[in-house]
Amino acid sequence: SQAATTHYLSLSNEIANIFPDQTSINYEDKMVIMRRPDGIPDMVQQVKHGVINLLSGYRVAGHSFAGIIANREGRNKTGDWASQTDQLFYDSRLNEKQKTLTHSGKPDDRWVFTNRDTGLEYKVAAALASSSRVLRGYDDELADECLETAIKTWDYEQANDPVIQSNAYVPRNTELEEILASVELLYTTGEQKYLNRLIGLLPQIKKNISRAAWGIARVMDKIDDEEFKSQFIEALEKYQVELDSTLNTNPFGVPWDPAIWGIGWKIQQFALEHYFLVEKYPDMFDPELVYRVVNYVLGCHPGSNISLVSGVGAHSVTVAFGVYRDWRNYIAGGMVSGTSFIRPDFPELKEDTPYLWQQSEYVMPGAGSYIFCVLAADRLLSK
Repeated sequence: SQAATTHYLSLSNEIANIFPDQTSINYEDKMVIMRRPDGIPDMVQQVKHGVINLLSGYRVAGHSFAGIIANREGRNKTGDWASQTDQLFYDSRLNEKQKTLTHSGKPDDRWVFTNRDTGLEYKVAAALASSSRVLRGYDDELADECLETAIKTWDYEQANDPVIQSNAYVPRNTELEEILASVELLYTTGEQKYLNRLIGLLPQIKKNISRAAWGIARVMDKIDDEEFKSQFIEALEKYQVELDSTLNTNPFGVPWDPAIWGIGWKIQQFALEHYFLVEKYPDMFDPELVYRVVNYVLGCHPGSNISLVSGVGAHSVTVAFGVYRDWRNYIAGGMVSGTSFIRPDFPELKEDTPYLWQQSEYVMPGAGSYIFCVLAADRLLSK
């Protein structure tokens, strides 16, 4: 979630035409003041917030961490962070009702899952490489650390056998993550070793063409191998035909094939990737698909006509599975998963039930990819 969100925001920053500054952030004093500019674009500060989290594992253990979780309350009724911890360090010598100024006997400290996974390593490397470009000129020291960490991570994974630690929140497709990490590092540095690796990964690129094509499109100008170009375009043409067939399976013109969960976030990810194909190959890929996804999110979807972005649109989801769910309230800009699918054929989206997270859950990447989709649609329409 951290890697995807940070990556989406860094890409959003690179296609944006406006850079709002409405927030003051002071990391040293841990102070955030809304509606007070501080001279740094808010998007840059969001990217910085993400990379600080992503770098924490490398600073402590030399690799990224699968996740951090509240271990006592978990997804409790309120969702409020303060109800999940007493904000004191756990001391096993105390009983649950005992506490000192700094410690208590309540075992509610957060747990970090330190599993190392090759797919996750590549995914984080891609996010860090991309973020280094955004941070450059605002926090050069952090930008350097991002790029150095991404390079070191990529080099390590290239030199060692992959480690697969299956987990609900790590990437499943290690091949794809290697391709995208190589793309971002080539895009950022221009170094030959990343170009050479991408050429060597051509069979994997063709195998994963629907998810890898957008990355290759961004660095195609740097690739001077004619055989690679020829085979990539051939695979791209096949994908374009398959895509048309997929989009014709529903009246909304988007890739809608949910298992159970609402897939609004996945559809936005598709639009993000499709945008770069439109930019590079406008004769092959239709910008209309990006507009359709924005329309889908804002109400043109199965189950209802409500906007899936809280506070955006005339009628939006304002009872959501977020940190205010017990208040039956919402966070403006929160992006929910949307219409779920009850087998065999019933699409459902309840607008007033905050505890059905498969329909109304907020996640960070969903908000990040929504921001990109809106900026992308605006940029395409302005042309």
